[in-house]
Amino acid sequence: MDEACAKEMLKQYYRTWLEMETKHREYANRLYKRIEVVKKDAEFWKGKFTVVKNENNTLRKKVSKQNK
Repeated sequence: MDEACAKEMLKQYYRTWLEMETKHREYANRLYKRIEVVKKDAEFWKGKFTVVKNENNTLRKKVSKQNK
């Protein structure tokens, strides 16, 4: 292997590494965006659950007082 061949192979290796790195970075970014959406949804539903739970407890107290 001569010097010119080694330089060409180095360029090919770098180009291949760069393509793989770009693909992995794009994949990681897509996953991160999906995780952020799911986190927002989880917070939304956790808030909804808390509101419904409080309303349910309030209604339960009213009903129990009426039945006494």
